[in-house]
Amino acid sequence: MTDRTEEEIAVLDTWSKTPFGYPDISWDVRDAQAHNNCIYNIPQDIKLELVNNVLILKAGSILTQVNGTQEVLRYDKTISWGGSTTSMVMIRTDTQGITSFAVNKVVSGPTDSLAGITYHAWFDTINNLINCYVTDGNIPEYTTYLPIAIITYGTTGVRSLDQVFNGFGYMGSTVFALPGVQGAIPNGREEISGTPIVENTVLNTVTTNTLTSGTYNLTYFINRNGGVGRQRSDLITYNKEENKMYESGTQVFAVPFAYATLTEGKITAFNPIQF
Repeated sequence: MTDRTEEEIAVLDTWSKTPFGYPDISWDVRDAQAHNNCIYNIPQDIKLELVNNVLILKAGSILTQVNGTQEVLRYDKTISWGGSTTSMVMIRTDTQGITSFAVNKVVSGPTDSLAGITYHAWFDTINNLINCYVTDGNIPEYTTYLPIAIITYGTTGVRSLDQVFNGFGYMGSTVFALPGVQGAIPNGREEISGTPIVENTVLNTVTTNTLTSGTYNLTYFINRNGGVGRQRSDLITYNKEENKMYESGTQVFAVPFAYATLTEGKITAFNPIQF
């Protein structure tokens, strides 16, 4: 087990007194994260600044493709639109430089259920591509990096920066986790001292999980082999005395990183765990 610094212990103690704000996740699972089992490193790749209704993607931000290829932004990029819609921010780069694209119609999965509709994006989970359709709903104009944020924009520009996808994000029916995320998985206690035992896990590439049907409250987690799994939140529990995580009564070696609401196969709320 890795010894924690006094600063880390103070943070974990704060967690133990503060709910995560998600109504359907078991308090036992929150307790697991609060005490010794948690996501302890989330790369802050996306750096956004909102000033006077102008959104700026800062130099040094790291853009990630579905296949794991990354590019470091070398200069600031201003992102602004008119309208009054909540949308996902997509980025692409080509010989013309950086282009931003805000889209409020997104889908993911093996087929494009929005085919024929202009101004939509499809996360093709078979070919690991994100295709954006602008003037023709059937012919993609370009492919993009993974979405970087959710914004609400108005007639004078970007009104609010609602969510930034650092470490984790979602698109349509798919949740993704990015390289560099690290967590500690509960795996029992020392026999004599009772000290919690944890296994450290790290993501080395982009990992996704897609569910395109049903209505559930879900917990997404990283397992010991670096994959991303999911389960209904009411079926995941944490036994504090044993320091073990269970799924329907069977021990699982995993650490939760986000809670989500899936409504008829589409993610309608996504809440990464804060630390």
